Amino acid sequence: MLGEDFNMPFFPNYPDALYLFGNETDPVEFPNLVAYSEILDKVKNNSSFYQKYTIQNPERPDSVSYRFYRNPNYHWTFFYLNDNLRESGWPLTNAQFDEKIADDFPNTVIETRNDIFNSFLVGQTVTGVESGKTGTIIKRDLNIGHIFIEGSIDFVSGEGFVSSADQSISSVATYEQKDAPLYYVDGDGKIISIDPFTGPGSNNSVTYSEYYRKRNEELKDIIVMKPDVMNQFISEFTRTMRIV
Repeated sequence: MLGEDFNMPFFPNYPDALYLFGNETDPVEFPNLVAYSEILDKVKNNSSFYQKYTIQNPERPDSVSYRFYRNPNYHWTFFYLNDNLRESGWPLTNAQFDEKIADDFPNTVIETRNDIFNSFLVGQTVTGVESGKTGTIIKRDLNIGHIFIEGSIDFVSGEGFVSSADQSISSVATYEQKDAPLYYVDGDGKIISIDPFTGPGSNNSVTYSEYYRKRNEELKDIIVMKPDVMNQFISEFTRTMRIV
């Protein structure tokens, strides 16, 4: 059976390099990937050598490797054959995604149509007129009229706000940051600029959560080496590495 006597490291005498795979934070020693380029580029450029696959929740690299090759050790080929995986890491499971989006975007967003160019500045404190709750401004996006307040604060949606500089604004909405609009698109899905004083009109918003979930889903569509090609790859790779 494929892989019965073929385990990593493939070539103990070949110099290793330090690599980060997927979402790992600690680099691991792995045979220098530069030496794999020529052979794996042949696979990437010839559709008869690979097949498309959609990663299922909650599959890991080693489990996908075992699914195709009955060997968990070929997971590294997925990262080499798919630039998006190598750049962004293995897609998160649904639970991991929800946890990460909450950790990465923990703040509150106030949306206003008022002119805030010279008011409600970073570092000032804001207080909700109805809720009486306060928070500190940490960021602003003048292009869409957003004020970012540190932490998760249960303001009243649509309430007015007063700053520590005795300035006031009205809001049209407040959001948890993950659910706030990141940008707007027209009916064709093209990103557009909006007038922050009049709002997006009939155009649609894309929230932080929606944007990053889409990116995570895109990572799931990959190419994998066909099982019968893996044997050929190992043989050719072994021959090439012996020459190096």
